[in-house]
Amino acid sequence: MDARIFFADGGQLSAIRTQDLPVLAKAIAGYERGFLKVEKCQKRNVSYVRFFAASTQSFELNVLESDWRKIVPHLVSGEFNPFVGPPGIYSDVTPKDFDNLEVWDARFVQKVYQALQLIFTQSYPTSNL
Repeated sequence: MDARIFFADGGQLSAIRTQDLPVLAKAIAGYERGFLKVEKCQKRNVSYVRFFAASTQSFELNVLESDWRKIVPHLVSGEFNPFVGPPGIYSDVTPKDFDNLEVWDARFVQKVYQALQLIFTQSYPTSNL
């Protein structure tokens, strides 16, 4: 068991697993669309990055700094830029609502999700009970 697993700012701190990728993809897309903000935090000598709602909407996700360092190169390269891609892919770029981002901006969220699948390949351990 990872000794770093504890709660900080209302969210659990643990390594990103494949089961976490849909929420992480939505968080990154929400950040790129301006719905969320990101800040670096530290608790119990563990550094992490906190995604949180930039408005009155309620959303919070914590990512360990070690996992964040795997994501940053994709942000810097522009791979997670919502306006890069073949013409027509992002035909509706008018911000609507973060809650249904995966519906009205499905192509972008899916693009981020697919990139994250290449970075984070471990899932939660399960038993054959």
